[in-house]
Amino acid sequence: PVWERVVQNRKLQGKVKKLAGLMDQEIKHAQEWVEITGRIKDLEQESETMQKQVNALQESLPSGLGHAANEQYAKVYQQLDAVAERFGEIHKELAGLHGKRHRLKQDRIQKSFRKVLQVKDASPVHAAEFDAAHTEREKEAVGAAARWLTGLIASGPQGETLPGFQVIKDDKPTTGRPGPSAFYRASQHAINVHSGMVSEATNVHEMGHGIEYKIPGVQSAAQHFLRYRVKDEPLRKLNDVLPTHGYGDWEEGREDDFGKALGTDRAWYAGKKEYADGATEIVSMGLEQLYRDPSGFARADSEFCAFVAGVLDGSVRDVPVPER
Repeated sequence: PVWERVVQNRKLQGKVKKLAGLMDQEIKHAQEWVEITGRIKDLEQESETMQKQVNALQESLPSGLGHAANEQYAKVYQQLDAVAERFGEIHKELAGLHGKRHRLKQDRIQKSFRKVLQVKDASPVHAAEFDAAHTEREKEAVGAAARWLTGLIASGPQGETLPGFQVIKDDKPTTGRPGPSAFYRASQHAINVHSGMVSEATNVHEMGHGIEYKIPGVQSAAQHFLRYRVKDEPLRKLNDVLPTHGYGDWEEGREDDFGKALGTDRAWYAGKKEYADGATEIVSMGLEQLYRDPSGFARADSEFCAFVAGVLDGSVRDVPVPER
């Protein structure tokens, strides 16, 4: 009953429903979105037409030898070169348009997304200090993640807020893995941003661990949700199920049906065994997916999305969960 009142209440389900549908509708009716999408269709049609032209030119190549044949070869290859050049221009423009459309979608979604969540008494989120070796691009990726999280996390019951994150740079192989990796270090309230680590989504993920540690009730809620979802599914070594990912031999997880929203590979990580101090990957993986695709997350796994929304607005913290 408690779980149903909190995670599946009308308010949270209403938020998830809006995330799943309303924002896509807003985006698809935006004038810039319509114009970009129309140009993409035009270029794709031109690309198909040119492919047919290439096929026809290849079929026109002479089968014999001699001066006339050589002249025909030269003529056809000259035309093919011109087509190839245009293909390159089309693909370059398409890549730019797809990137622009993605950024437009992200911008529109994020603006609407905050209105949907309606977080009150939000905690500030910021990076307090960087390592001197961090590049400007690495710093910007951290700053972008902090800006995205700002305004999304309700303070604790006694007004507890997130301290500023320390940002360290450790390029040594970590946690039993073959190379450097991003991680959160609770003793310093620090995230590791190793060389070349410029993924905003990864920084959101690591800051999620800080939220689980520092905001009262979040970690216990995550533990309850994890146990609720995986129930009695046996643990498996991540290296056995994901042999090419380079996990430490000690890392174990469960798949559950997290793959609905996260995909198979990331599903196992979301169901990862609790760390020795009780930390989970639930909040971090959920926040990362909310950053990547809030609308898709809400459609694919409304329960997980509702849980994350409840953690953010404070309505799902330290809540007991019944047997699944």
